[in-house]
Amino acid sequence: MRAVPVLLTVFILAWQVDWSTAFSAESATYSVHRTNSTITLARPDGKPILRYVTGPLPKSEQPQTTVPAVGYLHPVYTPSGQVLTESGHAGGDHTWLRGVFLAWPQVRGEKPAGFWTCGQAVWKEKGHVVNREVTATADAAGGQLTATNAWTDGQIEVLKERAWLAARLVSGVHVVDLRCELSAFGTKDVQLLPWAFAGLAFHARRVADETVSFHSPEGEVKRSPPRWNNPERNWPPAAWYDLLLTTKQDTACGAAMMAHLANGTSTWQAYYALRMLNPNANATHPITVKPNKPLILRYRLVIHDGCPPVDILDQLATEFQKN
Repeated sequence: MRAVPVLLTVFILAWQVDWSTAFSAESATYSVHRTNSTITLARPDGKPILRYVTGPLPKSEQPQTTVPAVGYLHPVYTPSGQVLTESGHAGGDHTWLRGVFLAWPQVRGEKPAGFWTCGQAVWKEKGHVVNREVTATADAAGGQLTATNAWTDGQIEVLKERAWLAARLVSGVHVVDLRCELSAFGTKDVQLLPWAFAGLAFHARRVADETVSFHSPEGEVKRSPPRWNNPERNWPPAAWYDLLLTTKQDTACGAAMMAHLANGTSTWQAYYALRMLNPNANATHPITVKPNKPLILRYRLVIHDGCPPVDILDQLATEFQKN
């Protein structure tokens, strides 16, 4: 295993830019907008779908997540252009949450590491995520992105991540497909320890005058909230769960998540106060990641304005599981 430098990164809560100057609304294809530390995928009409963070962001972008990790999505936009995600928090609460991100609280390789809080809060194991390579393309079908990230304990590389992402507008909603491949560095196995939450998490904005509710194919979920330290309280598997934000003016927007059955049986974390949704395939048992046999995880996000479009979500979930 090879040593790597510690890379401290900072992140943002919102991203504002004049997209009319960055993209042509009359373009026949989706488009890619790059900076030194981000890649944004946008629709043919110029409206952005999402931004992928690959490096340090300007310090002027506040508030920011406090963990040294890249390879996450923020902002994620609704079709109407609202920023749905949050990275960090102005009040200082759970500032390690960062848009849409893949992480595990505790990882055991040659040395212990952690990538959920990266050494903050309950878990003291340090973790850093460094981008090694990223490419992005766009065509008439959508925008695509491929990234390679190194997960390190600050000195030693623990896991290699290869991420594939495709984003497009379908039936008035943004559909984002993700395929994440993790393999162990070196010759030794790495274990992802079980926790009630782990894997891909969606962290939505926390705004005082908005309420949050969770929905499934059966309607609004009325179950008791899960507990962060008790996987037995996780919600049961479902074709999809939807996180819905509603304002005092009764306008709404949200995001549905789908976890592929090939990931394993996923139980779900859904935090009201933190506005977080997370399907977890190893809540009760460890997962062993081998150097020559990658762990492959697949997810689909559906970002929408208004209430959950149940018929569309059902259709997209069925299509997703067939792929």
